[in-house]
Amino acid sequence: MLEKLISRFRKEEDDHPLASEKRIAATLAEIRVEEGEGAVLDVDHWLSGAEDLAALLDAPAFRRAVVRLDEFVQAPLLATWSTWLDPKQRLHLSAKVWQTLVEHYAAAAQAYALCLADPQLAADEDKTLLPRLAARAMRALVLEKKMQRLRYRAPDGAWWDKAGRLLAWARERGASQAQVPVYPGEEPSSVWREYLVGVYLELAPLDGMPQPHIEVADALLRRHSGALVVRAQPLGGELYCLDPMSPQGPFRRDPAQTYPPSVGYVGFDSLRAQIVRVVSVLRANRDSSVPDWLAYAHLPPLSLRDALHLLAMAWSAHAPQRRQQRSNTRGEARAVFGFGLLRRMAACSALARSGRRIDYDTYLDIMRRNRFGTAEGVANVEEVAPEPEIPADPLDLLARLEPAGQQIETWQLRDVSDGGIGVQLPHLLAKHAVGRLVGYRLAGEVDWRAGIIRRLRRDTSGRLLAGVEKLPGVPVCAQVKPLQKIDRGPWSGMRELTGHGFIDAVLLSGAQQELLLPKSTYAEDACYRLVVEGQSRNVRLATLLGEGDDYERVTFEEIATPE
Repeated sequence: MLEKLISRFRKEEDDHPLASEKRIAATLAEIRVEEGEGAVLDVDHWLSGAEDLAALLDAPAFRRAVVRLDEFVQAPLLATWSTWLDPKQRLHLSAKVWQTLVEHYAAAAQAYALCLADPQLAADEDKTLLPRLAARAMRALVLEKKMQRLRYRAPDGAWWDKAGRLLAWARERGASQAQVPVYPGEEPSSVWREYLVGVYLELAPLDGMPQPHIEVADALLRRHSGALVVRAQPLGGELYCLDPMSPQGPFRRDPAQTYPPSVGYVGFDSLRAQIVRVVSVLRANRDSSVPDWLAYAHLPPLSLRDALHLLAMAWSAHAPQRRQQRSNTRGEARAVFGFGLLRRMAACSALARSGRRIDYDTYLDIMRRNRFGTAEGVANVEEVAPEPEIPADPLDLLARLEPAGQQIETWQLRDVSDGGIGVQLPHLLAKHAVGRLVGYRLAGEVDWRAGIIRRLRRDTSGRLLAGVEKLPGVPVCAQVKPLQKIDRGPWSGMRELTGHGFIDAVLLSGAQQELLLPKSTYAEDACYRLVVEGQSRNVRLATLLGEGDDYERVTFEEIATPE
């Protein structure tokens, strides 16, 4: 009877779609790799139920199933990342794809933790198996943390405790430093290196980086993980310390303090040398190509260089410090996003400041007047002088002119400085990106200001905070028209009579001679006719100060006639 029950159990186990190599191959053959995110979701159907799967299969079969599923999903994962980072895709930086990725890495980390719990694992004939599985578990943990960082969320003590316990487990078995290819075709890595990738990412200026640049930082660290060093003794230039057994992660070093032997010192000198090499390659490529390991980020060479330059400054011996004093304050600010809405708000402010009214006659008033005429020549009718027009209240007029709904947001003001403002955002959307052009108006003020989001982070309560750089001057509506024929940028395909050849612009500061122009307008030494409030002048574009997804910030100089 007992043998009959055992044989029935074995038959049920053998019938499982992941019970043997043949059945695993048949299961994976039904998943379409080209579907990207869809393939990841199909694999996660099994990985997310790893505990149930471990109860149905014996330890070697469960381990084989997890390894095969994980190796199979690597290609769909890369395609999903490429879709998420590609600005031309509908799902660019979408919360849906982000959720798929974060749930996948959490499921993979849990599945490998169950694999490592097998007491017979160390006795396996393949001595690379244990360090390889442990390195995959650590990588999944680190990538799960990166996904949170892409939403500007800091890891808590529980994450550092879990990663530290995995590292200690590998050390006890002599596997933490073992160099093995984590996945087929990769350069050798180790549990320790995978852990350091997560540590170094925490030391990047993440709150000042857009999400694609955070991904560049992670790709750089993973590509050059051999340059990540934690020394037992400081050489003098180390800015940070690390205690792998502590749940706090890396922390700022105090040169005056003596630390226990468990504390190591994080060095950046080798990593900075790798950054210099990558930048040199980007500058040398005349065809604007990028290294293969960065191609999936869909960033042009200039944007990649900006990200690497920011990392190099943050990881220098003298990290940049805050230059302006902030003062805490409370209040509200209204905000819009992008070049077009900023210019519209500048027009609203100009109309509000003028005191003009917008109380026009309704169509019924016009119809009555045209149909019945007006009484004229009536005797003995005392003429009544028209009441003087009362200028409109600027703030009341602004309330009527400004858009409603999703085009405008309300921010909670946290602090102000000469260089900008700090605000609390209602939630994180794709438009909330570092480097994004915004317009904002403080409560009680008439003027809209132009700014650029420079920092995004969350406080200890999970509230999303932003630092906005204030651009100089008060924005004024303007228009520009090239003095020579141009067939590129916003003029490409424009009909000659469309707008008389002019396009919209925003004058930021007449004193500093700065303009905001639509994307792809700038060309060095290009000459334009600039019209501001009815006044026309000829100008030459001098310097490109910065650019974003829909704007270019440039300086100009006046010229008498085009040269």
